Amino acid sequence: MQQALSRQGVTTPTIKFLNDNACPHVPYVTQQKIEELGWEVLPQPPNSPDLALSDFHSFRSMKPSLAEEHFESRAKTEKWVVAYFGS
Repeated sequence: MQQALSRQGVTTPTIKFLNDNACPHVPYVTQQKIEELGWEVLPQPPNSPDLALSDFHSFRSMKPSLAEEHFESRAKTEKWVVAYFGS
């Protein structure tokens, strides 16, 4: 990874490691190896900051209403969403 970054002109003193889609409980052996390699583990929030868990249910309830909808523009999509949540 360090070589690939260098070819792109990115120089970093340490490797950055993003443990994406991994279990929150990383096995001890994995933690030891990461530490041994001197990698920096990037912090990752437990949930997406863009979508709160409470929003998930709102979008789930929209699914039946959207089944037959086809929007021609962003403006029409926004108008539909405003009307949906207004009702």
